[in-house]
Amino acid sequence: LQVIDEAWAAVRHGARHFQAAIKLSRTFGVSTWLICHRPADLTAQSDDGTATAKISAGLLSDVQTRIIFRQPPDQVNTAAELFGLSERERDWVATMVRGRALWRLQRRGAVVHTVLTDAERQVCDTDRSMSA
Repeated sequence: LQVIDEAWAAVRHGARHFQAAIKLSRTFGVSTWLICHRPADLTAQSDDGTATAKISAGLLSDVQTRIIFRQPPDQVNTAAELFGLSERERDWVATMVRGRALWRLQRRGAVVHTVLTDAERQVCDTDRSMSA
């Protein structure tokens, strides 16, 4: 498992290398998880029409499983556009409670409520370090 938090930074600093690493990781059975907090971060790292913009778009289209948590109002339309959300999914992404996410597996979607164990919470909960 390869987890890349703040994926926008990896795209910005070496899109071609990042793309190759992700594609090659599948050869070795490695699952890659790209994490970004705002969908617009992925597309804001390059000018339209550039190689980096095309690589970012390609990475988004290659992703088969997308887990989308609630988005702030100014990000909902961007998320809907980038991830091809239906109107119903768009509404879910705008209003879900903490812990719920829209899981998109190819073209199918479901709302899933995530329940973390204490050990998982220590790894995943970054709120404490952000407010410390």
